[in-house]
Amino acid sequence: MIIKEKEIFNTIKNNNISILDFWAPWCTPCLLIKNIINDIIKIYKDKILIIKINVDNNKFLHNKFNVYSIPTLIFYKKGIEIKRNIGLINKKKLINIINKLLKDI
Repeated sequence: MIIKEKEIFNTIKNNNISILDFWAPWCTPCLLIKNIINDIIKIYKDKILIIKINVDNNKFLHNKFNVYSIPTLIFYKKGIEIKRNIGLINKKKLINIINKLLKDI
C-alpha cells in the first residue's frame, strides 16, 4: 500500500493490525523476505495492512520508528506497537505472529 509519509500514523491507528516492513533494494535479507511478505499480503489481504517502507526514500520514517537495521517488521494492533522483528523471519513464524494478533481482536 502506498501512503503519504504524514498519513502513516493515522493509518496505523485506524487499522486493527498493521505491519510496517522497513527494507531497501540493496539489502539481501530484505530481498529474501520479499516473497514471504508478498505471500502474507495475499493470505491476509482483508485482515491486515502491510506498509512497505524503503529506508532510502523515507529517512524521516526509519528515524521516527527507530529502525537501525533492516529488514525490520513492526507489528501494530490498533496503533500500539506489539512486536518488532529485526532480520530474517520465516513464513511459519510470521504467520504464527499474525494469527496471535488476529486471535485477540
